[in-house]
Amino acid sequence: MSLVLPSPSAARSGLADPAAPTCPKGRRVGSGASLRRRIVIAVVTATALTFAAAAVVFILNARHAVRLETARALESAERLVREAARDLEISSSSEPRAALAVLAADIARTRHVSFGVTDGAGRSIPIPPAVKRAPGSEADDYDDWRPAPGWFHDLIAPAPTQRRIDLFRGVTRIGVVMLSTRPEDEVAEVWADALALGFVAVGGACALMVILILVLGRILRPISELGDALQSLERADYTVRLEHPPVAELDILVQRFNRLAEALHETHSENRRLASSLITVQDDERRRLAMELHDEFGPCLFGVRAHAGAILQAAEADGGPGGSRIAACARDIMAVSDKLQVANRTILADLQPMCLGQVPLDELLGGLGVTIRRTAPDLALTFDLELPGRSYGERVDLTVYRSIQESVLNAVKHGRASSVRVAVVDRAGLLLTVTVEDDGSGLRPGAPPGYGLAGMRDRIHAIGGSLDIADLAGGGTRVRARIPLEPGPPLGRSAGGGER
Repeated sequence: MSLVLPSPSAARSGLADPAAPTCPKGRRVGSGASLRRRIVIAVVTATALTFAAAAVVFILNARHAVRLETARALESAERLVREAARDLEISSSSEPRAALAVLAADIARTRHVSFGVTDGAGRSIPIPPAVKRAPGSEADDYDDWRPAPGWFHDLIAPAPTQRRIDLFRGVTRIGVVMLSTRPEDEVAEVWADALALGFVAVGGACALMVILILVLGRILRPISELGDALQSLERADYTVRLEHPPVAELDILVQRFNRLAEALHETHSENRRLASSLITVQDDERRRLAMELHDEFGPCLFGVRAHAGAILQAAEADGGPGGSRIAACARDIMAVSDKLQVANRTILADLQPMCLGQVPLDELLGGLGVTIRRTAPDLALTFDLELPGRSYGERVDLTVYRSIQESVLNAVKHGRASSVRVAVVDRAGLLLTVTVEDDGSGLRPGAPPGYGLAGMRDRIHAIGGSLDIADLAGGGTRVRARIPLEPGPPLGRSAGGGER
């Protein structure tokens, strides 16, 4: 669990952190498919439905066409047989079986029809294979078609139709012709057309999807960039700006975003300036109070103790009963003045460390560690300092000092921690990281940051830094501050660590 502190104005007004995403009815922000995926799914669905409707229409039309074609072929073959039957009735010179063989050869050249020819005695009339597959015949053309799958044949082909035609010469029946529709070759043609159309349709659909994805990627790229820019605003980076996209509707959003980012940048700069002024005023007031306590209150306490000492000496020299009482009162006054002097020194250290800006930061933090151990003797406090032995200026030193002081105080007072580790690292003179980890009870869920955390945040933000507070996996809390640095000269010595 991590805590990102709100802006100074939000902290003072009690408003919730604007960075926390909320949505009505408990929906999570950012849930659901992307716009590109939704559009692609919609186009794919519409294309699939169109293909399905086209397939239904194609199948219905193909069934009707195959039915008509086979019916016409059967009628044509029937006319051919009946004309041949009239010729047989007229002619009496040819032998019946030879005439039937010629008729069978003529019928064999027609498509979409299967047949059988028998003589008057019921014997079948064979057809030579050369006649069935004569070059250039319709039967030969049928061999070039790939047979359709069984399921497609059953879907397209109509039920077979049969015709029986008796052949007579005079009153004598010389043969019988049985005709039946044979739609396989027509179905094969339809199957070939379906394959060609299917390949073209699938290829066109794939090309459409590729073009659609590329076009959507180009059109929706500004929306993705807008989302990244909004994340930058959420991370308090108000310098982000977007380029104008080629889409007019999105360009309006980009213009308004840029104006919003500019307004937020100006507001943030003003807030930082006001926070810096407020921190400066507070520090000036602390410094003035510390000087008043040091210059006025300290001498007064010293004078009180000196006079009490003089009274004590006079009372002890008197030696009477009254002198004993006066001596006891003088001792009480001296004890009270000693306590007041200790309290005065503690208040002075809290208001303004006396050596602030005059000694290296690690020595200043070493003195803070001594003070903390004196006020919390049961606390296991560890300092890990990687500092180059320099002061970073009164402002940065005081910010680090106050941040560590407040973090340790919160760990002891609110988290009931038994051990605290403080780490301060100078990273190549460009960034100062301050980390305070404790083994306390951690953050209370939903608890707003107190005035101490708000003041710490204001100090860090006023010098351009960032603050992050998070619960540790094994229990406890981690406070981490990142403070940008300006290079400065060392104070003439090098110190690699601090008090442990």
